[in-house]
Amino acid sequence: MIDGLDVYDTYGIIFERGVFNELLKFPSRKEVFSQSWKDQDGTVRYVNNPHFESVEMNLQFVLIGQNITDYLNKLNAFRNKMLTSGYFNFDSIKLNMRFTLLYKSMQQITHLTRLSNNKVASRFVVTLIDDFPTNHPNLQ
Repeated sequence: MIDGLDVYDTYGIIFERGVFNELLKFPSRKEVFSQSWKDQDGTVRYVNNPHFESVEMNLQFVLIGQNITDYLNKLNAFRNKMLTSGYFNFDSIKLNMRFTLLYKSMQQITHLTRLSNNKVASRFVVTLIDDFPTNHPNLQ
């Protein structure tokens, strides 16, 4: 769900394999103040209050329309949502988690493919940014 809207009903989007892997990636730790004394072994690191980098994730989507017009309408609605919304809530029902994400880019869109019953589909990858990698509350 994106901002409370079912992504299939609203945009005709289904997720391909690997979405959970991307959503559950651990963030990288930000550099901490450290001191390497010449007269001591190792390094002294100040890690009492760790902070983490934003996480970039590449989510693979399939967008399906009932026909070419429906496909283009759904693609444009999704495009407008990504380009105009700033941060949005991405809810994973299966993980029972909410992610606050930001759109970065879209790449690797495939050409339109005609499916059975005149349905039209394409695949693409969207890069999203999680600027709050330690804050994924439960949906309840």
